[in-house]
Amino acid sequence: RPRSSSRSSSSSSSSESSCEEGGSARKTGRPWSEAALRPETFGGSEEEFGEECQRRMLTAPYEAYEIPRPPRSAEAFEAACEVSEVRGRAAWFALLPEMLLVCNEAARRAAIAKNPRRATFDKPLAAPYLYDRVALASEEPRGYVCREREGLRRLQGFVVVGTFASCDETLRWCSTDPRAWGVPDYDAGRARSSTRDETRRRKPRSTAKALERKIAAYIAAAEDAAAVAERLAAE
Repeated sequence: RPRSSSRSSSSSSSSESSCEEGGSARKTGRPWSEAALRPETFGGSEEEFGEECQRRMLTAPYEAYEIPRPPRSAEAFEAACEVSEVRGRAAWFALLPEMLLVCNEAARRAAIAKNPRRATFDKPLAAPYLYDRVALASEEPRGYVCREREGLRRLQGFVVVGTFASCDETLRWCSTDPRAWGVPDYDAGRARSSTRDETRRRKPRSTAKALERKIAAYIAAAEDAAAVAERLAAE
């Protein structure tokens, strides 16, 4: 899977941004979908394509404050906006610059609505976080985007669904803990894990009772897991 790029800038790494309109954005008179990077014409691997899209997140693709608000009524929304399905990792990589832009603009508008004199606002999502959600998802992400129906067809919103994943240098899985069985209704109060020192200080009888409770929790977890599997199979 692609790894997060270490490149960053003050505009993307900072958690705060100015509420003033305008900034350094790409000036284009054609739809962004035509000017955006495309995987089929990129000429590199999917990983290289994703890293290039991440680098492009450092520059706004267009002026965010000019993005029109989608109408609230169904009839007006249908006339002014277009919703389309997006599938595949590469397709979402290509959308990353716009996704970051629309998230920041939504937060800016919300901050100004609460306080018109506010000078800064907190960015809701960092660029590396957005990139990782697309790059590290074990299943290819899917979802929908909303754009202007006419004109520059700028992004107005998106919904993306994917498997949440993160990378760590090490991973420790303890098979003796019932919580590692992945049972959603596991009751941690039915068995408590203890440190080695605590176990040494216990009397043999109390240790035996603790093991008894743990075994009971294992059995309960197994029964719960079997019930969940049965229910899923029936559905």
